[in-house]
This record gives sequence, structure tokens and C-alpha cells, in this order.
Amino acid sequence: IIAEVLTTTLWRLEQEKDDKKRRANNIVISGLKYDEKKSDADCVVDLCKNNLAVVPRIVATRRLGKDLRNPRAKVCVTLENPAAAEELLMSSRILRSSKNEDVQKIFMNRDLTKQQAELNYKKRCERRKVTDGHPPAPAGLSGEGQLFRK
Repeated sequence: IIAEVLTTTLWRLEQEKDDKKRRANNIVISGLKYDEKKSDADCVVDLCKNNLAVVPRIVATRRLGKDLRNPRAKVCVTLENPAAAEELLMSSRILRSSKNEDVQKIFMNRDLTKQQAELNYKKRCERRKVTDGHPPAPAGLSGEGQLFRK
């Protein structure tokens, strides 16, 4: 029985490792409007050309969720390698400062396993507890005119 449990555990760990490796090439985009006239890959490339400093080489795209016709469904984008995914994620922060409100509502995130997503969610909740309980101290000026927190 112990050998069976150990074998099952090792198999699950190997499956999770493979899943993480496969997902490393992916990013998930939410808020990208559906366009009947263009493929999702073309929409992503256009978004990057018009708003970011990076234009990725896309291997594949697929809509996520039950309602694939939802104009705001998430899109999983597979790139050539993990470095390309990381570069696009870093560049995506520029979207927040766009003058176009629709572009500001587009978010790019890593493609996480359920376990990774749950762990990230718990970390965010813990951070919020810390910051919600203790608001940042008001800023002021020191005698030398330097900004400081009280």
C-alpha cells in the first residue's frame, strides 16, 4: 500500500511539473474584445503593435470559459518560449497608462495551475489584511524639505 501511495504521489508531482512547464509559454488575456472579422491572434498582435513595445510571435490562441462567444472571454495565448511570455507580461504594464479606456481594461497574466492560482489568491488576501488594517502613514516634509512618512 505504501509503495502504491508513493507511486501515485510521484506521478502527480511529475504531472504538475509538466503542466507548469507547458503553461510557462502561455499568458492569459482578459478584457480583449472579440472581433468577428479578425482572429484572436491578429487582435493580440494589433493590441501589442498599437500599445506595447513588444510584438510577440504567437503559436496559438484559444478562448477560455463556457461561453466562447462572450465578447470579454479570456484568451489563452501560447508564445514560442517562456522568455517571450515574460517579456510580454512585463511590457503589459504600459496598458494601465493608455488614454484608451478599453485598453486600460485589458489585463495579461501568467497561465497558472489551479494550485498556483489558489496560492496567489491566499497571498493577495493576506496582503490586503495587512494593508487594510494599517493605512499608510501620511507624508510630510522634514525640516530640510525632504519628503518622509510619519
